[in-house]
Amino acid sequence: MGEASEEKGTASQIAVLGAGSWGTALAIQLARTSRRTVLWGRNRDHLAALAAQRRNTRYLPEAAFPDALVVEPDLAACLYQSIEAADGKPHAFPGDLNTIMAGLACGEPSPLAWDVLRDCVDVFIKCPDYVAAKGMRVYGMPLRGDPLIVSGESGAVTLGALTFIMELPELAELRERLDLNQDSQVLLVNSEGNTDPNHFRRVVWDGADPVPDEYKVTF
Repeated sequence: MGEASEEKGTASQIAVLGAGSWGTALAIQLARTSRRTVLWGRNRDHLAALAAQRRNTRYLPEAAFPDALVVEPDLAACLYQSIEAADGKPHAFPGDLNTIMAGLACGEPSPLAWDVLRDCVDVFIKCPDYVAAKGMRVYGMPLRGDPLIVSGESGAVTLGALTFIMELPELAELRERLDLNQDSQVLLVNSEGNTDPNHFRRVVWDGADPVPDEYKVTF
């Protein structure tokens, strides 16, 4: 906590969400520039191993972690609750964590992560499950010319959120705040594949967690 507090407010702190091969490689490259980088994942045991071994032996065993790379678990809707409290402190999420986004279903922010996100993130968004489900379907049934991507729920929620932000008139103010338009280029980091094949089929094949009628867009 002391180290994080001392660096609070600097522009050199970076958060990478997802401790698979892609997320680990990105975090290592960023940390090699001497920027303080925090790597998160959803599996506490895996993250504990990363912190102890200073390398990702499961996905990227040949690459040692730079000193500037910090590994820390836990990310969830509790971040939104903490920002909403507006007191600068992390807060636990009081809900039951009943969500299809298992990788984001953590009820309490990491103290180290909170110091970085509080000062570096512009907007926190909380999303219902149908947003993640739509992201999975858009990845899996792309427009002509776009690549097909097989994605799990936690990985797909950012694409789902982006589609709603761009489509819904009631989110025009958020679009303007983020400076998003038809010419924007947006980088979405997604390191989760088909981690639950049965649920993936229920969402993509059977249409589970559908978008409510009032939020559907007619093309």
